[in-house]
Amino acid sequence: MPTVVIDGIEYVPNANIPRLEMDNDRLLNALKELVSLYYFGDWHKAQCRIWDAICHISPELAELVSNDPRAAYALLGRTLNEPID
Repeated sequence: MPTVVIDGIEYVPNANIPRLEMDNDRLLNALKELVSLYYFGDWHKAQCRIWDAICHISPELAELVSNDPRAAYALLGRTLNEPID
């Protein structure tokens, strides 16, 4: 993740992603997108469907992915306590 140093103080970009609180509609819509890949065999559309699923689950995370995918991956890694290379 990029950092900026101003007057010897290190600043790290901060993304305010709310805790994922799943409501049934958001989860159901995301699952529909993913299951449709199997049902229709639309593997050539996988990237688009996965993007739609991310947008359904967390629009805020989708915005971060759009702006800085590495930061989004690092954020999820920290959230899941997994090492990020």
